[in-house]
Amino acid sequence: MLMNGKASISQWFKLFRTANLLMIIFTQVLAWFYIIRPLYHIHNVGLQLSIPDFILLVLTTVLIAAGGYLVNDIFDIDVDDFNKRNNIIIKKLSLKSAWAIYFVLNAIAIALGMYLAIQAGSYQLGFVFIVIAGLLYLYSSRYQAKLLWGNIIIAFITAMVVLVVWLFEFMSIRDDPDSFVNALTIIPVISTFIWSYALFAFLLSIIREFIKDIQDIEGDTRFGSHTLPIAIGLPAMKIIIIAGIVISMVILAIGQAYLLKYGFRYAFWYLIMTVQAFFIYLIYLIVKAKVPGDFATPSLVAKIIMVAGILSMQLIYLDLA
Repeated sequence: MLMNGKASISQWFKLFRTANLLMIIFTQVLAWFYIIRPLYHIHNVGLQLSIPDFILLVLTTVLIAAGGYLVNDIFDIDVDDFNKRNNIIIKKLSLKSAWAIYFVLNAIAIALGMYLAIQAGSYQLGFVFIVIAGLLYLYSSRYQAKLLWGNIIIAFITAMVVLVVWLFEFMSIRDDPDSFVNALTIIPVISTFIWSYALFAFLLSIIREFIKDIQDIEGDTRFGSHTLPIAIGLPAMKIIIIAGIVISMVILAIGQAYLLKYGFRYAFWYLIMTVQAFFIYLIYLIVKAKVPGDFATPSLVAKIIMVAGILSMQLIYLDLA
């Protein structure tokens, strides 16, 4: 039961996962400024989104994510309490207040998304944010406790953080015939980079969600969830996670081969020394882990790998300079 009470600023930051929201901002800025902009520049094309519109796009994404975290805490208050996630602030809100904040966040985000879609010349783009908000609600209310569905939804939404920037840029440049013609040969290159980062985010998110499911296995079992670790057991789950890591390493190695072939040497060596090295360490940690409590460090390392991968966008920029 939610109740009225006062919450500190630090608790509000914790409720909305401020570190994760900052990562969303960081990711979208890097994609826009260090991937799309320099590749446009090769063909003398400027960024299509204005700085104010890009800021609104980032704000829209952050508001949708914040709403997703809030609704997840509303539905998960008992499970999170058992799993000792210590989401104290959600207990200090009335149920009415929590839902009101959730609806306000999403209403503002969807309104901004519709405005940006119209600015980009494609009102249909605005429905992207409606779909994402809807998926986050369905995840929290129904699918996070279902076998695989919750993991796939979160991984898809994580990938969309990168993709949505290119979606709006692409639709905007398509609406400008002269710029579109000039950028025609570079658009497939940009798409390749953006989709590659989206795939990386998707795979890492799946791996981390599996690890988190193992951490929460006791609470999830108690409250009737049907996550993959509950269905197949810890030993089999470890094999699946390791297989996912190996698949990710192989796909990344293929991408690195192309980076080296086309002269992106900084990015190539950076990915070997950081992401691939951390992947090997993560495999070691997974093999070593014996009980759910041992998976806290692997979860952190998976998050570090995600950050390290996103940071490679700056190296792409340096190779293009």
